[in-house]
Amino acid sequence: MKIIHDPFPHVVHEDFFKDKLLNLIYDTYSQYDHGDYQITADTPKLNKKLQQIAYDKVFMVKENLSKYGSPPRNTYVCNINDSFFKILIKVMDPGTSHHSIHCDADWKQLTTIIYVSKHGQGTKFYSADDENCFSKEVEWKQNRGYSFVPSMNSWHNFMHSADAPEKRIVVMFTLANKRYYR
Repeated sequence: MKIIHDPFPHVVHEDFFKDKLLNLIYDTYSQYDHGDYQITADTPKLNKKLQQIAYDKVFMVKENLSKYGSPPRNTYVCNINDSFFKILIKVMDPGTSHHSIHCDADWKQLTTIIYVSKHGQGTKFYSADDENCFSKEVEWKQNRGYSFVPSMNSWHNFMHSADAPEKRIVVMFTLANKRYYR
């Protein structure tokens, strides 16, 4: 696992999902309307697979990233017994999604985003809350993604332009402490 430090510690994932699971998510959610769809016990097959991936792959990233960089936005102890993964499939119509530069909420202990749709715009990272402080982009490629520990310096944003050829679909794994989740 290669930890990249500019502009804040993060990991870029390539070929995150096996093809069969990636295609299942893409084929299913490309038919959904714009919105956030939480993966729960109501979707047992997908829930089991994604929860297993979260604990096998994503939690390990948190352990490694926690050793580097800016202090997290929170001081919550993160361990496997006190934390859970909130997993969302986020579906965004072309031209409807723009998020201003921000740092993630303080209840988040780890954010992982995996690009599912074939086309989209990547996520931009900044060294400060200012578009002039652009540092890099995690370019869009299906089945690519990134992870970072939210901190006071983990500035980022994304958009989905009106001329995009399809919906922007991502899987978002958010690690949260059970006591502090809001």
